Amino acid sequence: MLAAAIPDADPPPLPPSPDPISAAPTPAPIVPPVRSDSTTQSPPPDKPRLTRPTPASDLERELALIEPARAALLAGDPATALRLATRHRHQFAAGIFAQEAAAARIEALCRTGERTTAAPELATFATQWPTSTQHAWLHTVCADESAPKHE
Repeated sequence: MLAAAIPDADPPPLPPSPDPISAAPTPAPIVPPVRSDSTTQSPPPDKPRLTRPTPASDLERELALIEPARAALLAGDPATALRLATRHRHQFAAGIFAQEAAAARIEALCRTGERTTAAPELATFATQWPTSTQHAWLHTVCADESAPKHE
């Protein structure tokens, strides 16, 4: 048997691998096209832009009515809550907080003894928001016999 000769010396070193960062091609800068038509030009600085109310400002205006209405109910002032919830209904009938405003109005009506007015609104509430977690609370408040009645 012949044994293969195994060299005692270490193999020669491999050539260094290129640096991946310096070896990568530099991409060309992206420059937006310049348009010459007048539809993309900004208005002159002396003419202010007209802006519509943003959804955020509508949300703030809604909250400016809903938060004090809820606070008035908690403070035992249903007349103020009724006034604010009614104003919300007129200004933001389809607003983000329409359900909360309707619930505050129904609760305020019941707490002021206006159950005759509250009853059809409670039925409408149940139709508009059938899965609302406020149903049980409103039924409890409106069924409370200790609240004053103006029927």
